[in-house]
Amino acid sequence: MMTLYELLDFTSGNLVGSYDTREEALADVRAAYDTHGWTAIQDLGLMVIDREGSQTLTAANADLARLALGRAITGQTKPAVVPSGT
Repeated sequence: MMTLYELLDFTSGNLVGSYDTREEALADVRAAYDTHGWTAIQDLGLMVIDREGSQTLTAANADLARLALGRAITGQTKPAVVPSGT
C-alpha cells in the first residue's frame, strides 16, 4: 500500500476525497474555497495514511485552510474579491 491523503468532513463524517499526493488534496481545498468560501472548508481535515495503514491527522479547520491557501482566513464567509485591472 502506498501513502494516501484523505480529506474528511468532520461534521458529516464523510470522505471528501482520496489523493495520491498532499498537493492534490490541498488543491481541492483551494478550489472549494475559491468556489464556495470558508463554509465549504471550515470542517475539513487532512489525514495521511501510511504504507502500514496508520492514520495521522495533518491539519484541520483553520490550520488546513492556512496550509492550503498560505494565509489565515478565519471567519470569512466568501472568498476575497479582487477587482480586475488593479
